[in-house]
Formats: sequence, C-alpha cells, structure tokens
Amino acid sequence: MSHRSGYADDLQFAAGSEPAAATRRASPQPGAGSTATSPPPDPALPGAPARDPALLRAWADAALDPLPAASPLRTAAWSTDLGYATPRLDDEVVAIAHARARQLPVALHTTTSPQLRDPQVAWSTARNPGASAAELAAAEGSTRWNRAELADLFAEVDLLLTPTTPGRPHGHRGPGEHLGVALTWAFNLIGHPAASIPAEFTRDGAPVGLQLIARPHADTALPEFLARHCPPARTARIRSTLLRRSGRSGLVQAFHFVRQSDGLVYRFEREAADVNGRPSYRRTDGVATCRWLEGEGWCVVDNEGRPNGWPVDSPSDSDTPPARSWRSAKACRSHLYELHPLQDGE
Repeated sequence: MSHRSGYADDLQFAAGSEPAAATRRASPQPGAGSTATSPPPDPALPGAPARDPALLRAWADAALDPLPAASPLRTAAWSTDLGYATPRLDDEVVAIAHARARQLPVALHTTTSPQLRDPQVAWSTARNPGASAAELAAAEGSTRWNRAELADLFAEVDLLLTPTTPGRPHGHRGPGEHLGVALTWAFNLIGHPAASIPAEFTRDGAPVGLQLIARPHADTALPEFLARHCPPARTARIRSTLLRRSGRSGLVQAFHFVRQSDGLVYRFEREAADVNGRPSYRRTDGVATCRWLEGEGWCVVDNEGRPNGWPVDSPSDSDTPPARSWRSAKACRSHLYELHPLQDGE
C-alpha cells in the first residue's frame, strides 16, 4: 500500500505522496508486488483511510487480489529519523509517537535502526520525465541502498515504527522546508506495506501519527494487526437536528456520501415515489440511486439496477439508509464513504 492523503480524523492504510496523518485516523498502504519474489518497478498501490481498522480488512478484501496468509507481527524496531531526518524533527511529536509505539503489543528492539539515505532526490527524479540517465542511475542507487538496509532490518524484526511526520501538520500554503512526507516516501518508493495510526495530540492541539512499516509480503498481517490492536477513532455525534426531515413522514430527505480517501461529495435527494415500501434517493447527477432491495437491504444501484455499494458491518433493514460507513465496488475499484444526513436548507 502507500501513503497518505491528508491530516484527518481516521486510521489510514494507503499509498501516495502525502502523509495520511499527523493523524487522527488509520491508513494502510499495500505493498507493491506483495506476491512477487522481487521488488516491482512500480513503487506502491493506493490504499484507503478509515476510522475503524476493521474496515481496512473489508477494503482489502474488495480492492486487492487474493493475498497469501502471513504470520503475525510480533517484533518491531523504532527509528526517530530513519538516519537522515534529524534536522526536521519536532521533539514533542517524536515523544508522542514513541509513547504510542511502546503501547503496541510487540517486542520493541531499541538497538536496531536502519540508516537510510534521504529519498527526496530519488522521489523527485522518479517523477521527472526529463531526468537524465545519470540522475536516474543515482536515484536507483539510493533506492537500492535503502532496500538493502531494510532487508537487513526485516531479517530481524516484523515492523519498523516511526513518527508519521517529523513535525506538526502544515497549513494550506504548503510545508515550506518542513516536509511532512520526509519519513514516509522512502516506503512509497520501495513498496513495503505501511500504515499510519493516531498517536495523540501536542499541547497546542496538533494531531500526531505513528507509522508502521511491515516486512515484505505482510499485506494481510498488517491490517489484521491494526484491527486487533488499534481501536476505532472517535466519531462526531450526529444530533437529531442535523437530520433533514419532512413534517409529514419524519424520514430523511437528503444526505451526502463523502469519500474518505479524498473528501469527494455526492448528494442524494429523496424521490417522490417509494420503492419496496421505503424511500428511494436519487444522486443529483442522475447516475445512481440509493434504495432498499429485497435480498440486498440498503444499497446503491446504477441506472441498470445493479447494486454497487453497501453499508459496512451494519444492519440494512432500517427505514432509511444507515448514517455510517459504506463500501463501493465497481470497475475493479473500491472506496469507503461516510453517509451524512443533511439539515433543512442544505
């Protein structure tokens, strides 16, 4: 998997270019080529953020090819800076992440830590279509060194633990010289399974995350570990005043599906006619409907009536669609969404 999308409220198991969290959520990154015998040319695969780590297993079952069983994760090493990020570290962030690492049920090896080369130039070079042969060779040499360092480390332990970010989250103007991805992008380049989980907050309220990087081919063991040992993040309580209701029926009239990976919003509004004795909701762009179907319960269907989205681990025989996490599955892709009922006038 790969890292990371934003500074949000959940767990994250994902891939990309930004840390999913100095975070308040959990996020995993599937390892590229997790069933291969050698590292693949593509570094990492996109993953998904979730408030409940158990949802990551549901996402992996839907989004990834079948993966081999892996032995449990029992040992870990801690690294503050991976050998290169010391100038970027915030002491309070490091202390909070380290305290969270000590709470995990693993044997923590305090004397084993990799000395990686800073992957910033290699990362930029890999994404530069105009890079010269010499630049590409230097970038590959740096990545090869880091891969060898990690191979030595994972011959001794199952997990490597670091802060997700070396410092506090940056604002919308960007990180400046304080790169939030400094401790994550090495693993995006190499393709180890990785995740970010909530740690705690700094004294001034900034969220801090703990990054877990697993040994190669541990794509099933890592989400299983998260589900067993990382509690769901707290969710906001939805008050009854947030429900948009009609005075006649008292049923929800409109809601949003919010995609957890990037915040994309789809609006659904109640249709005039009910279906199967329950309300039906049409997406405002007209390409999907949310309704209750016999044998399926509440689901999202396309314009040909084919279900492609369902609540995750929730009873689906309620009067209206349940306001919780939903999972989509279509065109070999899967996303997690949150259903949010709307107020009057929204």
